[in-house]
This record gives sequence, structure tokens and C-alpha cells, in this order.
Amino acid sequence: METMISNGLVSLFVAIITAIVTVQRSIRKFSAEKWWEKKAEAYEHIIGALHDHKAFSDTYLKAQDRLRRYQKEALEASNSSSWFEYLDSDLAAASSCMDDIIQIAKGDLRIRWFCM
Repeated sequence: METMISNGLVSLFVAIITAIVTVQRSIRKFSAEKWWEKKAEAYEHIIGALHDHKAFSDTYLKAQDRLRRYQKEALEASNSSSWFEYLDSDLAAASSCMDDIIQIAKGDLRIRWFCM
């Protein structure tokens, strides 16, 4: 009878230790997974913010480049020999610039048409 009780106590002790170790490992695994998810979410936000910043800078630079080209074209138009030649050259430069800026705005605003 004493061996049955001692075998039962040993089995109970092993079961309790096994349960405690299993629960601890499960908690550690759960904590590690949650921590990984939080880090992944933080990286996702950082990358998204950098992407938005990059897109803004790219769009702004395209518009700035186009406006510089317009300034050069308008300056060239001012060297025209007649008033009508100047108006024609300036109109062409302004129209071309406006069309390009509208295309840049469409891409930046993600729209298909632009009211103008």
C-alpha cells in the first residue's frame, strides 16, 4: 500500500512539474509572439511614414522642376522680336506648364480628372 501511495505521489509530482513547465513555456511563447507583432507593427508604421514622405518629396520636386522649365521658357519668350510672337511663345509655355502641373496633381491626388 505504501508503494502505491508513493507511486501516486511521484506521479502527481511529475504531473504538477510538467504542467508548470508547459504553462511557463506557453506564456513565454505567447509573450514573444505578441512582442514580435508589436515590433512588426512599429516597423510597418515607420516604413509607411517614410513612403509618404518620399512620395511627397518626389511630387514636389517634379512640380518644382516643371515650374523652373516654365520660367526659362517665359524668359525666352520675352526675347521675342514682336509683341505677338511674345504672346504666342508665352501662351505656349504657360499652357504646357499648366498641362504638366495638372498631370502631376492628378497623380498626387490619385484622381482621373481635374476640373479646370
